[in-house]
Amino acid sequence: MVALILLASACAAEFDLGDPSCDEGQCDESSRRRNIAIGIRDSAAGVGMNNAVLLAGIAEVETTLVHCWRDAPWACKGPASSSCGGGPVIAGSGDGACIKKRGGLGLFQLDAGTHTQTLAHYGREVLTIEGNTSEVVPFLVQRAIESVSGVNTEAQAISWMNSIRPVDGDPKFEAWLRFISWRFNGCQGCTSQANKYRRGTHKVQNEMGAAFWAATENAGSDSFIGTDCGADETVCDFSSASEDAICVDWADDASSGPHGFCSIHCESSCPDRFGFASTFCADLAGEPGVCAATPGPENGFCADIEGSTAQVVPQFVGTSGTEPTWKGVCAPPGNVKTCEASDGRKGECIDTSTMQCGGTMKSGLCPGASSIRCCL
Repeated sequence: MVALILLASACAAEFDLGDPSCDEGQCDESSRRRNIAIGIRDSAAGVGMNNAVLLAGIAEVETTLVHCWRDAPWACKGPASSSCGGGPVIAGSGDGACIKKRGGLGLFQLDAGTHTQTLAHYGREVLTIEGNTSEVVPFLVQRAIESVSGVNTEAQAISWMNSIRPVDGDPKFEAWLRFISWRFNGCQGCTSQANKYRRGTHKVQNEMGAAFWAATENAGSDSFIGTDCGADETVCDFSSASEDAICVDWADDASSGPHGFCSIHCESSCPDRFGFASTFCADLAGEPGVCAATPGPENGFCADIEGSTAQVVPQFVGTSGTEPTWKGVCAPPGNVKTCEASDGRKGECIDTSTMQCGGTMKSGLCPGASSIRCCL
């Protein structure tokens, strides 16, 4: 695979797994895997991807989450790596005998021909955990632009990958598995290969836990889009793709307030992070173009964002000129979309995928997809 360098490399600390005890067969395997996972997670965050469990699932399938030859002596030896205490990085053997030095290098088996050609293409940084990770992201970005409907820019590709939840049956996750099998592994329509990536992703997901994958190097308080910031706007101390978070705040007459939720400015799309509710680029009254959380168990279906309620709002599309979609989000008061039946009864548009109706539901009276209906 020849990845195109579209994004800057992560400015993360170098990960050195050169523990001498491992050479003696005494290292803790769970600690080794966790250190690898930390390297993937934090390096991916450095290039804007906050959903690194997907990358770790790839590495689990490609190399069983191994970067150093020391931990996989059945593989070929690659060049020396500082991440391996100066020892050889793992190299693939699928392209011929080890002596030919044609296999991919490192966790993600990045490959531009021979070892010498791969280093000439990527630089020696590809031999480190952080470099290998930060180079696989632009490879996936470029393939997503080429292959995924609605993904036309680097930002949209990153947003798409960040929005995928590793849940069996979820349409985005199933599409991801097909995409990876085809554009990463070269096996288009291969159910068996897709299921390998499925199992690999679930393995690292469960092994490390949701809280581990939700954390990033710049999210010290584990806040994200939709975190309540009414009492303290400084909790919004994260960033996404160089966009610093803000606190969208408001006051209302029904309570003492103030209220607010963490957000970033957006146009058409927003990033998601595993462990948090999915997001939507909302066109809110007085606040057009801000990311809002959708109602879900992660935020108590908006109850955890004090002062907000689930309301259907339009998408902010900015200068793109596309027709906006509509979605239920946790929004401040004043964003209710009303509807009216032919008999004069009035109601509120709801998103039936996350909101419930206490009255009669009617279709065709609200804008958006079929899940947006009028609750009379």
